[in-house]
Order: sequence, then structure tokens, then C-alpha cells
Amino acid sequence: MTTTRVSPVVVRRVALATATIVLALGASKLVGFVREILVASVFGTGFAADSFMAANEVPEQIFVLVSAGAISSAFIPVLSGLLLTEDRREANRLSSAILTLTFIVGIVLAALAALFAEPIVVQTVGRGFDPQRRQLTVEVLRIILMSFVLFGVGGVVQGILNAHQHFLLPAIAPVLHNIGIIIGAVFFAPRWGVLGLAWGVVLGATLYFLVQLPGLYHYRVHYRPQLGLTNPDVRQVGRLVVPRVISLGLFELTTFVNATLASSLAVGSITALRYGWSLMQLPETLFATTVGQAVFPTLSEMANNRQYSELRSTMAGTLRAIFTLTVPSAVGLIVLGRPLVQTIFERGAFNADSTNLVVWALQCWALGLVGHSSLEVVARTFYAMKDTVTPFRVAAGAFVVNLALALWLRGPLGVGGLALANSIAFTAQVIVLLWLLRRRLEGIEGGRLLGGLARIGVSALAMGAVVLLVTQALSGQRSYIIAAAGGLAGVLVYVGLIYALGLDEARLLPRLVRQRLQRRAAVAAGD
Repeated sequence: MTTTRVSPVVVRRVALATATIVLALGASKLVGFVREILVASVFGTGFAADSFMAANEVPEQIFVLVSAGAISSAFIPVLSGLLLTEDRREANRLSSAILTLTFIVGIVLAALAALFAEPIVVQTVGRGFDPQRRQLTVEVLRIILMSFVLFGVGGVVQGILNAHQHFLLPAIAPVLHNIGIIIGAVFFAPRWGVLGLAWGVVLGATLYFLVQLPGLYHYRVHYRPQLGLTNPDVRQVGRLVVPRVISLGLFELTTFVNATLASSLAVGSITALRYGWSLMQLPETLFATTVGQAVFPTLSEMANNRQYSELRSTMAGTLRAIFTLTVPSAVGLIVLGRPLVQTIFERGAFNADSTNLVVWALQCWALGLVGHSSLEVVARTFYAMKDTVTPFRVAAGAFVVNLALALWLRGPLGVGGLALANSIAFTAQVIVLLWLLRRRLEGIEGGRLLGGLARIGVSALAMGAVVLLVTQALSGQRSYIIAAAGGLAGVLVYVGLIYALGLDEARLLPRLVRQRLQRRAAVAAGD
């Protein structure tokens, strides 16, 4: 099978979109860490923190089901097809209908969750809590649910802007969300405790929604309230979204199960899972989510135009780039987990015991970083081809594997066992999807993928050994010195090795920078 060269125009477009999202989400993650530091210093890993983290699981899962399900799998491919034909009237009708339906579904689900908040908490995330923690969790949940509708509609707006190849405002939105929570931690929490933190979530959701509205005006997206149930485009989105919603439901159910199982472990286990997950998600967000969001509209256009060879090469090239960045990140999180957690969190109510819990969870989460990151692109390739059923079926199998492993591993490994079960299941899910894509696309450039992954793995392991030596040599120094010195040594060793081994992706970042500088020329040329 020959390797198709992707058009320079496509590369520039994806590179520009990726650079925009990376910068904005990098700022979001930075602000997010400030948020986590403030919350950890005030609440540590005590029962109030556990109540907040547990309550936050419910609206987050509803948000993913309602807005992310429609956006990531169904809405963008259909809307992109309309924009390709320059049928702006139908595109606006579709956007208006999806916004209206999301608002209605969001209101209904949020109201039901608020009404049945107590039994939801008792039977799920608060199952292992004492009565005091359960009651606090119920109160926090009912406040946070107010943010749900804003997040849902804001998520659809994000999809509309992404389909127009606009990524800046949707990427800024999470920054303002985090700022809202920071305001809650600094100004509301001293007066109302963890309930003040919940009101910060509501403020953040409001900012998340409002900041994206100017983008709709810029692209002349005129909203008209309508259900559009007879609109064939709306029906197509509906057909595509159902299996995706169920698939996402399985993922969120896994998170739910983890929180439920963790509630019966040591106090602080739910919070440790959340903080470990947040640290693992930093490289995933910067190196995979951003790329996945940026490349998805392009993959959808290629699929709509039946450019399957270009689709295959774009997906494979994107995966190689993700491997280059996430494999060493996973190794780095494992060997530098302790000084990182100490530097970021260990202050105030967050003590050494809290550090031990979070480090153990983080190291087990890190083993699944490459799997989680790869899924951002592999699943989207199916969605671009308007296939949401296949990823759902594979996700269902992964859920069963995850649940079985979680029940087996939580006894001997505690909170780390829950994270490890998730890592194994997600990695297996990606492998199965790649195998299916290989048949669907008549190849996935597997030789280059495996060859590159082998060289990346060797380089990352050598990097990890050097970092481990550095951390041992600096034992007794302040945690931030160990983290900084180890991280710098790791970067230098890894970059040097991938260049020495002739890895093509070693030139990825310089290429992205050059393409970022050439964007004005591309626009002027009509690209």
C-alpha cells in the first residue's frame, strides 16, 4: 500500500487550528492548576473535597451525554457537509434545531437530577459515605446542576464554531470556566464553604457560554427557536447521535462506578482519583484533545468528499505525532509523579498522606495516557465517516473489561487499581478500533506506526532512566527543584534520542511553528 501525501493546505489548516487550541487550552490548564492548587489548599482530600468531587460527577456526565455526544460524533460531520455546499440557510436551520433540542433536553435532565438528587447520591457516588457527607453531596449537586444547561448549549455553540474552522473562542471558554471556579474558591468558599465552590462552577459555566456568542455573530449564525423534527439533517444527526450517546454513557458510567467503588475505600480516594486524572489529562489535552478537535472538521470534509486515502494518511500522521508527545509524557508522569504532586498540591490541608494517594492514582492513570490520547483521533475517524455504531460496540466491550478489572484490582491495589483498570480497558479499546479501521480503510500505515512507536518507546525508557537517576541524585532537595531538573534532563535526553534515531516526528514542532508563521500568506493566497 502506498502512502498518500496530505495536501499542504490541509496541513497548514490543521497546524493553525492546533496551534490556536494548544495555546488557549495551555492557558486553560495553567489556570486550571491554579484552581486545583487553591481548592486543594483549602479542602485537601477531606470529606468536603470528596463531596464536591462526587457531586460534580453527575452534571459532568449529563453534559458529556447531551452536548459532547451531539458535537463530537454527529453534529459536526453533518454541519460540515452543509457548509461545503455553501447552503447557509440549511446550516442555520440545523444549528438552531440542535441548540433548541439541547436546551430542552438539558432542562429536563437537570430538573430530574435535582429532584432525585438524594437517591442518586445514596445509590451511586455517595454509596460509601456517612450521612453527613451524603447530605453535603446532595446540596452541592443541586447547585452545580444549575450550570448544566449553560454547558450543554455552550458545547453546541463550540461545535458550530469548529465546523466553521474557528477554534479560538471555544478554546478560551474553558479558561473562563476555571476562572469562575477560582472566584468561588477565593471569594465564595470562605463564607459558604464547599457550597461556595459549587457556586463558582455556576459562574464558570455562565462565562463559558457567553464568551462564545460573538463567534455566532461573526459567522452569521442566526438562531431561530425550532425543533426541526421533520428536517432530514436533524434526523440524520439523531440517527448518528444515539449510539454515540450510549457509548459516552458507558464511559461516564465507568467514571461513576469508579467514584462509587472509591467511596468505600480510604477517605480522600475520590479526590485522589480526580487529582490524578487532572494531572494525566494535562498532556492528553495539550497533545491529543487539541489535535483531535482541530483535525476532526478536516477529517469530516475528507470523508464527505470520499477522499479515503487522504483520510487514512491524515489519521496515521496525527497518531504518530500524538505518540511522539504522549509516550514520554506518560513515562515522565510515572517517574516524576511525587515531586510534581508535592510541588503543585502539598500545602495547607493537603498533607503527605494526600500526596501518597494522588501519586499512586496518577502513576496508574499515566499507564493509559497513550490509549486515552489515541482514542481522541481514532474514534473521530469513525465519526467523520458517519459511523457511530462501531465505536459504541467496542466501547461496550471495553466497559465490561473495565468493570471486571476494577472489581478485581481495587482490593489489592486500592485507588490505583481503579485507575489501572481504566488504563488497560482504554488501551485495548484503541487497539481493536485500529484493527477495524485497518480493514475499513485498506490499511492504516501500520508499519510506520509500529516502527515509530518502537523508537519512541526506546527513547522514552532511556529518558525515564536518566530522570530517575537525576531525582535520586537530588534526593533531599525541594520538590520543585527535583521536578524542574528531572523534567529538563528528560526533555533534553528524549529530543536528542529521537533525532539520533531519525524519527520523522522529531521535526513536528518546528514544522508547526513555521506553518503558524505562514498563516497570513496562506490566507492571502485564498487557502
